[in-house]
Amino acid sequence: MLFSIKYVHRLKWNGFYQSLMWSCFGIMFMILYPVSPELMTFIGGIMLLFQGVPQLILFLEEDERFLISLLSLIECLLVSFLGVWMLTNPEEVYDTLPAVLAFVTFIHAFSNMIVTGRIRHLRYARWWIAAIVTAAKMIATAGLALQFHLHSEFMVIGTGICMLLDAVSDIWIWRTLETLIIEDMGI
Repeated sequence: MLFSIKYVHRLKWNGFYQSLMWSCFGIMFMILYPVSPELMTFIGGIMLLFQGVPQLILFLEEDERFLISLLSLIECLLVSFLGVWMLTNPEEVYDTLPAVLAFVTFIHAFSNMIVTGRIRHLRYARWWIAAIVTAAKMIATAGLALQFHLHSEFMVIGTGICMLLDAVSDIWIWRTLETLIIEDMGI
């Protein structure tokens, strides 16, 4: 699987952009959700649209399709759908917003598992760190997403922390992948 250097940089910057948005929203979510769930539902809907649309553009501009690309397409369509749903039906969403965000974080973690496989394929000695972190994120967010009926401070704080950890680990994973691919290309 050969990536162009331009594609690798775009993947990395898209990952950084998403991570920055996700970490900012995670902090806002923990602080503002207890005060105004309706406001956080609105902000969450906009944020998910701002996350899904750039991924869709990146997918449409690609010359070749890879497993990462197809997973990104599924993720961007799902995230965009959730964003529209949150904006059009906030009363349906705000009671389950922590679980919805935990579900989206689970999807991010699943895509990180694919990237971790690529890191392992590129013979990175510490690939197992990415695998453990990704597996932990998947377990934690799946557990939170399955608790959608609980509307508690634990859900809000747990989801916010998972969002922050997802953002930080995404930055490390994407940076590592970019470095390894560039080394593999001999650049």
